[in-house]
Amino acid sequence: MKGIGFNAADIVDFEKYGSKNAKLAMEVTNTQPGAHLGEGSFWQAFNAVTYLTDHELGRNADTRMQSAWFGYNQGRKVKAMNLAIEMAEVA
Repeated sequence: MKGIGFNAADIVDFEKYGSKNAKLAMEVTNTQPGAHLGEGSFWQAFNAVTYLTDHELGRNADTRMQSAWFGYNQGRKVKAMNLAIEMAEVA
């Protein structure tokens, strides 16, 4: 992701040491629906988190929805939004 100061390609051992979810998150950042609309922005990063938690993570659609609405992934989305707002205010 250019623009927000992080590029997985810059991390020499990302492919070797990055977790499966970290690699998926980096992929989704550029391939999620509408990724081109806010390219390089905090909004793109936040949308990657919501897309990943709502559509990719989880064993099936029911567990994914449960976690996204009420469970751990709901907290991830709130944390991602707060971080995006914080970073945007600093920028």
